[in-house]
Amino acid sequence: LVPSGRFPGWDADAMATTRRYELLPLAVGLASLQAATGEWLEEAAVAPGDDVLIEHGEFGDINPTESMIRNAHEVHHHSFDIGRLVEAHSS
Repeated sequence: LVPSGRFPGWDADAMATTRRYELLPLAVGLASLQAATGEWLEEAAVAPGDDVLIEHGEFGDINPTESMIRNAHEVHHHSFDIGRLVEAHSS
């Protein structure tokens, strides 16, 4: 990762607003989800030890295990968002 053992976080909601995700076609969102899932699994398998800290804008410094737990929690929120997209595109 980063030689210093730290790397900055980012505001995912601000990024989504800037990128205007809500205007993307459903197929783009599903393709992104599929790619991100594979990449996440690959990276989780080689994650550094918990001595590496990640600067999280909301939770402060967290280690890779805490980050993976947070990511897993966020999946539920993204699933909800995808469901809303499916509803919006099917009506």
